[in-house]
Amino acid sequence: MEATCENNAAISAYFWIHIVSLIDITFTLLSIIFGVIIAVSLCVFFTLWSVCMLGVQLFHQYQWRFGGPCAAVLIRWQCLAIRAPTLVAVIGFSFNHLLFCIDRALATFRPLQYEKLHSIHGILGVAFVWLIALGTSYWTFYDNDMTRVYPYCIVTAQASGPRLQMIYLCQIGFNLCVLLGDAALKKLGNRRAKIRDQNISPGRYALGEQIQLRENQITTAWLFPFAILHTTVFLSFLIVTSIYRTLHTDPTMTPQHITTLEGLHSLVCIYVFCAYLINLRVYVRLYKEREIKVASTKIDNNADVYFQMFSKQISNVTKIV
Repeated sequence: MEATCENNAAISAYFWIHIVSLIDITFTLLSIIFGVIIAVSLCVFFTLWSVCMLGVQLFHQYQWRFGGPCAAVLIRWQCLAIRAPTLVAVIGFSFNHLLFCIDRALATFRPLQYEKLHSIHGILGVAFVWLIALGTSYWTFYDNDMTRVYPYCIVTAQASGPRLQMIYLCQIGFNLCVLLGDAALKKLGNRRAKIRDQNISPGRYALGEQIQLRENQITTAWLFPFAILHTTVFLSFLIVTSIYRTLHTDPTMTPQHITTLEGLHSLVCIYVFCAYLINLRVYVRLYKEREIKVASTKIDNNADVYFQMFSKQISNVTKIV
């Protein structure tokens, strides 16, 4: 125990671990604030990551400054209580991405049927993702020595390291496949929107259908920036951390090793924050579109709304031509 406390003291004295911790605290706090603005229920995995990472970093910072020599040393089960949910979130990020892609694919290929779908389908999809994330996390940690102490609270331990590496490698391939689906959806959506606007006529114009198609166009258009963010930041995290863990096989928790791992986790904190910004932008744009839809249902004569939207699309076609 004395050696563990000494290692923890060495980690706490390392300058760069505090810089990384400050970055994590900043981005997780901002993410939580944005999560409250756009409704936490829409981004549960993002919020889970932010809250747990914020708790871990604040705990270490407080104990290093105000606690005793071993105050920041946790038993394995105590550490996993606040760290294991971050792995659940990391797995959830990838499957969230898949659900977004499936949702947009249904809205693109079957817009009228999609509008009639019941919320139970979404609930079942989310429940399936949670079962996979929780089950995979349990498989990763189930045989850890829960009474052992480590110099620093981190997900990786000697027993769970290889499994964590396998999870990350699987996620890399998984996310690349979903990214291809995102790119195909964006290309198809743009082509369909152009054809729809060029072939528009009063006899074929349906107000409700056009609003639904417009909503789908907005969300599909913003799905691709999210996919790019997911690929450049989150996928970069998966690739770099997999390479680092493959090369670094020494189980010793040196200050440099801990700082490197936490620095890589900072990429995820930045990813979550940027994802919230994109979600907020989509939320604002969709809110404006749905205000039009609500307004059109509250008036007796829909002719004004009908011709306003029809005229707007005709003007868009004129610009294209």
